[in-house]
Amino acid sequence: MESKILITIKNQYGNNVVVPCCPTAKRLAKLAGTKTLTLQSLHTISDLGYQIKYAPSSAKLAHFQPVEVSLKDLADLVTQ
Repeated sequence: MESKILITIKNQYGNNVVVPCCPTAKRLAKLAGTKTLTLQSLHTISDLGYQIKYAPSSAKLAHFQPVEVSLKDLADLVTQ
């Protein structure tokens, strides 16, 4: 079984946050005590062997296939 989670990035009150999009990612956020995932949480999730897949949040891009994203690239997306 391949372990992966699906996330997206949304802007909330001027801050980019990582939002879980699949049931597993939502459970991991709940386990961390948050509704969104921090970069620190994502590092730990990655260390547990999960692949992190990113999908744009725009409804216009619903046909877009999620892509695996590195933690460095994800950090760059969040800090934009």
